[in-house]
Amino acid sequence: MKSTLSNRIEALQQSVNKGEYDKSAEILSDIQREYKKEECVRSESYNILKATVELSMDNTKEAIHTAKEGLKNFLNSYELYFTLGMAFVQGKEEAKACIAFHAAYFWGRDSEDEGFLLQNFLEYKEQQEISEYEMSKALEDLIQFRISEKEYLETQKFLQWIFFSDPGQTKGMFLSEGATLYYIMIESALCEKGRLPEEVYYIENTCVRYDNFYQNIYKAYMAAKHAVRRIWFGVSDAEAFFILDVLKRYEISPELLAVITKYSVPEDFWRDIYQKLVMILAEFMPDYSEIISRFGRMAEKMTAKTQRKCYHLGKADEKISFRKVCLSDGSIAATESYLSRQTTDPNKIAIIFCSNDEEMEEECLLYLRHLIIPEQMKVEVLSVWNAKGMCYGYNRAMCETDAKYKVYIHHDSFMIMQNALIQIIDIFSHNPEWKLLGVAGSTVMKYEYRWGYYHYEEVRYNLYQDKIMDTILSRSVKTSGKVEDAKAIDGILLATAEDLPWREDVFDGWHFYDISQCYEFRKRGYRTGVINDTEPWMLHEVTRKKDPENRYEFYGKLFKKMYLEVEDCQNL
Repeated sequence: MKSTLSNRIEALQQSVNKGEYDKSAEILSDIQREYKKEECVRSESYNILKATVELSMDNTKEAIHTAKEGLKNFLNSYELYFTLGMAFVQGKEEAKACIAFHAAYFWGRDSEDEGFLLQNFLEYKEQQEISEYEMSKALEDLIQFRISEKEYLETQKFLQWIFFSDPGQTKGMFLSEGATLYYIMIESALCEKGRLPEEVYYIENTCVRYDNFYQNIYKAYMAAKHAVRRIWFGVSDAEAFFILDVLKRYEISPELLAVITKYSVPEDFWRDIYQKLVMILAEFMPDYSEIISRFGRMAEKMTAKTQRKCYHLGKADEKISFRKVCLSDGSIAATESYLSRQTTDPNKIAIIFCSNDEEMEEECLLYLRHLIIPEQMKVEVLSVWNAKGMCYGYNRAMCETDAKYKVYIHHDSFMIMQNALIQIIDIFSHNPEWKLLGVAGSTVMKYEYRWGYYHYEEVRYNLYQDKIMDTILSRSVKTSGKVEDAKAIDGILLATAEDLPWREDVFDGWHFYDISQCYEFRKRGYRTGVINDTEPWMLHEVTRKKDPENRYEFYGKLFKKMYLEVEDCQNL
């Protein structure tokens, strides 16, 4: 009499437990010959045992395939994730193994194997040298796999845990651009499940609509975020209707808009921003307006104690001129030669940023046009393209303008302090010893090259920071409204009253161009400081893109060796 499939799998289990892998392979062959594949894969144990046998025979690719196929039917099986992790270990894919072990522990926390699973993934992670880039990519692959199988709620819980509660995580390791955008997609998809029957605007949810791939939603996310920000900062009434075009162009659902809004605006502005969205959408997209109003009511309950009104920057000033600078090759020697004979205009300000993104350039310029121009002064904006690095771009830009005063910013930093230029010029005019100013940095710089790692009382901020999953106001513990001496000033804004060559001979990339310049200014006897204002000056979109080459650490160590460990620089 033919044995049942369950009996065969039990026999397979016994042979695997005894380590009799040749016999296990025979039983496995018998099962595959006698039963249809569809019957076999519906058994969790079969998939685990089959992958285990394949591993014992060094069939790594087959084992990975088997475990993944099993997970399609048992998406929250910690044993399958553990087996997949072992297959990745055998295949020397350390980052994927680590993420699989994370998943095994997460879904096995309530099992009798919890202690073993925790110890296993912590020990494995500690033994491996895996970069944040590799880890984030492995996590993104797992999330894409799960949402492709339409598993949203448990995936959201897993991401919440791995972002904020994972005992083995280095702070921020998994908060990559891809993983956080997947989280937004999942949250939107879950919200869309709560619609009423008559409210089906798109047949597919957000994940399906963008083919379960975060890169497909990136442009829609950025456009919607910028449109919401224009409403938050009150960039004229006409700009508010920019959002209508964005919603239609990118087929953004009302739920996705609501979720993006939540993460694009600080909590204490939620009530007002949702009310404004409801009013804008009411006439042209009433169905959207109704759903957004529900989110507004929820926001009102969540944030009843702390509520602020949106900003009002008003209309743009067309007096600010703009030009794009497309660079070709040149040397730092040519820059030094040019600066030595250049005469500057004391009634002119140049605002300079490097860019490689037309939309970001446009958004940055939009806010710059709302700045109040100091009396008797002219302002020009230079967008530098084709720069090999920040120092390279800034050196060439200095040669493109005769402005005495220069303000260097990032193209993803949006100025909201309208009298910023007035304050900068006033400080420089009344304090000739100050030559370099900023809005974020540290008053000390001793052994640690990451200025944000110093004690919170020594760090200075006054800006909003967008970290994709949150937009927060970063403000100093001590705000004086005055300028304070700062050892390190962040490049989100650097204002100068003197031209010095940027050290592109050393810092030829995109990191430590700013803090090194602070030291170069102090070497010449100038003071460098942070404007420790009580109100935020700008919003900075903090990148969540992980660098596969980890160049930040490379340039940080270079900076430390060049300045922090040199005796002549230690007292600067």
